[in-house]
Amino acid sequence: MNRIKKVLESVSRDYKSLAFWSWNDELKAEELKRQIKHMSDSGLGGFFMHARGGLKTEYLGEDWFGAVSTSMEEAKKAGMNAWIYDEHGWPSGFAGMKLLEDPNNHVHFLTYDKKDYFDPMALAVYQRKENNIKRIYKNCEDIREYHCVYDQTNSSTVDILNPSIVEQFIKETHEKYYDRYQAGFGDLMVGFFTDEPQYFRWDTAYSPVMISEFEREYGENLLENLGALLIECDQSYELRFKYWRLMNKLFVNSFAKQIYDWCEAHNCKLTGHAVEESTLFTQMWCCAGVMPFYEYEHIPGIDWLGRDIGTELAPRQVSSVAQQMGKKHVLTETFALTGWDVTPKELKRIAEWQFVNGVNLMTYHLYPYSIRGQRKRDYPAFFSDCNPWIKEFQQFNDYFAGLGYLLAESKEAAKVAIIHPMHSAYLNYNRKTDYESIQELEDNFQLLIERLGSAQIVHHYVDELILEKHGYVAEGRLIVGNCTYEYVVIPKMPGIDSSTLKLLEEYVCTGGKIFLEGEVPAYIDGKKAEIATLKSNITFEDLYHQNYEIDHKSTKIRSTYRQSEFGDFIYAVNLSEDTDYTVTFTINAQGVTLFDLEEREEKSVYYEADQRGIRLPLVFKAGQSYMIMLQNQAEPEMKPVEARQEIHFDTKMSIADSTENSLTLDYASISYDNVAFEEKLPIMAVSDRLLKERRNGKVYLKYTFHIAEIPNTIFLEAEKMSASNIWINDTSITLDRTGRLDRSFIRGDIIDYLNPGMNTIVYEIDYYQNESVYYVLFDCKDGTESLMNCLSYDTDIEAVYLLGDFKVISEDGFIPGEKNTRIALGNFSITKSEKEIDASRIIEQGYPFFAGEMVLEKEILLEEKDYLLRLVGRFAVAEVFINNHFVAKLMFDDICDLSGYVVSGVNRLKVRLLNGNRNLLGPFHCAADPEPYAVDPGLFDMYNTWKDGRSDLYRDSYSFVQFGISDIVLTIKN
Repeated sequence: MNRIKKVLESVSRDYKSLAFWSWNDELKAEELKRQIKHMSDSGLGGFFMHARGGLKTEYLGEDWFGAVSTSMEEAKKAGMNAWIYDEHGWPSGFAGMKLLEDPNNHVHFLTYDKKDYFDPMALAVYQRKENNIKRIYKNCEDIREYHCVYDQTNSSTVDILNPSIVEQFIKETHEKYYDRYQAGFGDLMVGFFTDEPQYFRWDTAYSPVMISEFEREYGENLLENLGALLIECDQSYELRFKYWRLMNKLFVNSFAKQIYDWCEAHNCKLTGHAVEESTLFTQMWCCAGVMPFYEYEHIPGIDWLGRDIGTELAPRQVSSVAQQMGKKHVLTETFALTGWDVTPKELKRIAEWQFVNGVNLMTYHLYPYSIRGQRKRDYPAFFSDCNPWIKEFQQFNDYFAGLGYLLAESKEAAKVAIIHPMHSAYLNYNRKTDYESIQELEDNFQLLIERLGSAQIVHHYVDELILEKHGYVAEGRLIVGNCTYEYVVIPKMPGIDSSTLKLLEEYVCTGGKIFLEGEVPAYIDGKKAEIATLKSNITFEDLYHQNYEIDHKSTKIRSTYRQSEFGDFIYAVNLSEDTDYTVTFTINAQGVTLFDLEEREEKSVYYEADQRGIRLPLVFKAGQSYMIMLQNQAEPEMKPVEARQEIHFDTKMSIADSTENSLTLDYASISYDNVAFEEKLPIMAVSDRLLKERRNGKVYLKYTFHIAEIPNTIFLEAEKMSASNIWINDTSITLDRTGRLDRSFIRGDIIDYLNPGMNTIVYEIDYYQNESVYYVLFDCKDGTESLMNCLSYDTDIEAVYLLGDFKVISEDGFIPGEKNTRIALGNFSITKSEKEIDASRIIEQGYPFFAGEMVLEKEILLEEKDYLLRLVGRFAVAEVFINNHFVAKLMFDDICDLSGYVVSGVNRLKVRLLNGNRNLLGPFHCAADPEPYAVDPGLFDMYNTWKDGRSDLYRDSYSFVQFGISDIVLTIKN
């Protein structure tokens, strides 16, 4: 019964999650070492050293390499993997802006215009006659309309389709690391992470190298028909097919393959991800198909942003290629934008959606070196010790290290191959109409893959370029690299590559089984054609008959069948966030067990014999997963009897211990002479104003707060903000202690300076921004995200925080908001704390800005029986104690077993609750949504939307997310 537990004893650092470590400030050796120790203690297996916005140490300068050396040496001591991120910001390729210095490196794109004259400045000019275009070279008397295509450039990023530019990138980046650390390549320094390489995504992408490459690939002059890319005409389908297919090949060969080959030659690995992988039309923005990119990564990867999950497309594309190319690990950069309120249970669902679709390794976005200033708004949540519940993170990391190991050391038994319709998107795609141009293709494919997933049909995608390189037919099977498929599904798609058609015709002739979801494709390589050789010879239902089935084929349950040296298993996940399912798996096996990844124990389960094997009934709670191990020697558990007798207790509890309470002051009045202060404004409106004024010099900020009753303790904690003086109620003070919220913050005890009523804090700030800040924000007319992602402000204008033993009362009360939020107008007052609290109303009873942990206790009268305890509510982690005995840590569930801990009579229940920083750091003021599930910097700063201190995106009221226990339920076990 412990065979899998024994297997997991060998989990090494290579299977553990990694930190996406944002180097975003001035780097100090001791702080780097401290953070690496914290990562190791949290169960992480390594980190990516990632230059990011806010960085104060010169990128690729001597101090930078000193920090790299320190981190690599410390990683060796801790037994961790150290990786290099290959850029300053993203997208990768411009070497921290160095390559932008040469205009010849700038990226290209195409625009189109109709004129009444021949424009010699155009790249090419065309006449349209009926439904054809013809290139022309001069003004003609009989032509009234000239269709002009222009070659444009953008100065903020580089042309990675040009191999010589990528070669420069390698020279300025990879080779500088190799010059210093070649002895440690592949050991101390594992390899490089590349981030979101792309051709120009903001318009119709182009590169001058396309001229010669098009001639080489097709024997044709691209400019003769290039207009058909942008003009609907008879030449459009064929030209677009050829154009985008070649753009995709250049993207892969110029960037990915060139860097991959360099890494191969220098004994290191390449990982990272492209961009916008989750839909067809967004792949057209960036690379014209992401799957061929993955062939040239040692650890292919994706990213996923936000708290919502998508269809399987992004994770299954990368995992399909990984299986076909024999790559063990599949990485996801994940959890960016999930927000400070996201819980480990919600993160587990996001991760398991990716893992059940083939991912097996994570890097957490983001582990920030610092959260001062702009850095705290960098697409949180964060996974460093600035997040209060991260102290319990090891349990989370151990779970996914074990799961990742089982998946990485097994092979997905996929019998079904789906021809990926990416190349059909080429035929109709137009960057101006974007999604609409390929909406039918996109929607049909998404419906098909959801149908396959809900029916538990294990499948892979097959990219047509990869199929051309690595595909062949043998004995009625389609073979792609290391994978063999018995069934081929052709989605509803208008076109097919000639190489794909040829292989499928051979497949059918040797007995292959094909299911066409719709009509046979009508175009071959973009040319209209009749295809009589492809017909369905099976039904969709024939795809069901694999190693297992599920009785309900329209749920949010997804699963994968895996084969390994330690046995076959089914990994199944309920991806719903709010719906439970009761389903029955029919499995071709003699017996099964369930493997508990949290406890790392194999457990017996109830099942029944069936003519096909066994019938296994399972209840999937929302977000729950099962690891079903096929175990022929297993014996079924007795049929469970559901326990139904419930006891509900009120939520009135005592506060036994607590992190300091907090009040965020995010409004301030500005003055330029410390005499005349203007009206109070949101702090980000003040920051936006100072940036737009472009005036460096003295400014004064006044923050106000009300005290109803002087509390037991109160501290001011804030950022340095280039402050030369701070006054509390006109008394000068000094903040001389290291902050609790972040080590870059400073704090001081201010209780002796306070009075009942209104109090003031005034900051004298030496405001300064380098001219480069103003250039990126205002002067660069064609700037894209690449410049913003390198931006570092010299002076940050920020909120300040009051921390201590007190309560915060909303004078106007709270009203319910969407997504179970609580809304307050903002008239807050500080008063003394109390020990008694209703755990269902923690926010309303004095803790709206609270972030940290709160230990709550109550006495409950019980008989000496076996109980299940359920804590209903909103929290990140809960530790449960009965009569001072530790019972359980609730991270992925809200239920624990109290059996053996309860005595007859009075029992003391103690619960240690933890939450994140959402109610401390926001965003509080989003007009459109009180609790966004995709949190980016703009939801906090709202830069460029402020006018006279107001923004349409901002509301003055505060939104808070719930924290606490809304019900305490005990169920008597039978």
